[in-house]
Amino acid sequence: MDNAIDLIHFDRSIYTKPDYEITASKLINYNNESVNPEELGTYLEGDILIPFPHKNSRNGLISQIYRWPNNTIPYLIEGTFTLDELDKLRIGFNEYHIKTCIRFIPRTIETDYITIVNGKSGCWSSIGKIGGRQEINLQTPACLSKGSGTFIHELMHVGNQSTISAFGLPYDYGSIMHYSPFAFSSNGQPTIIAKFPTNSMGQRIGFSSHDISKINAMYKCDQQISQNHNNLGHAQ
Repeated sequence: MDNAIDLIHFDRSIYTKPDYEITASKLINYNNESVNPEELGTYLEGDILIPFPHKNSRNGLISQIYRWPNNTIPYLIEGTFTLDELDKLRIGFNEYHIKTCIRFIPRTIETDYITIVNGKSGCWSSIGKIGGRQEINLQTPACLSKGSGTFIHELMHVGNQSTISAFGLPYDYGSIMHYSPFAFSSNGQPTIIAKFPTNSMGQRIGFSSHDISKINAMYKCDQQISQNHNNLGHAQ
């Protein structure tokens, strides 16, 4: 179970289809406002879409969604992105490659892979590896209006693991996964108020230092890097 995400506690509402109406409309009219674009979706937590039916479902509910083997995620880019938008995707991938041991590789013949599209249904992705072709949707230009941040956020969902441990690190207002202060507000008032003053809550610039530490602890990146160095040493 260490390599699986247990979602059995959710009801059937976790299954969703792309929303080409409400979410699409909000994103078409998005103007870099006080909430992040992925927080405007009608999906679970704003941007998590689990397609239905699912091959790993049990009694109508998802039981387990798995991690990607060897921390390696094959991908295709199938959306119609501008050169500037493609550069933002490249920067997002590089954030992982430079700072973690998670690797995104162009898909060749892999049967399980992610594909990056830009349909008019908001910013969304699934959790973990659900099997087969798995979409990350980035409705443009809104979902890439804050640089690569929303893309990095969505990639965190597909690379996620079951654990919610903080690995001994303090609560991180500046995490790229944290909601903005006005997320899901129905009256224009803050929905999240920091216990301590901060300007970083809900930022979509890039990984916080704690994000990097958690990812590397979660995926045992330090051990892998050490092993790779040892292997290189023996090869010499």
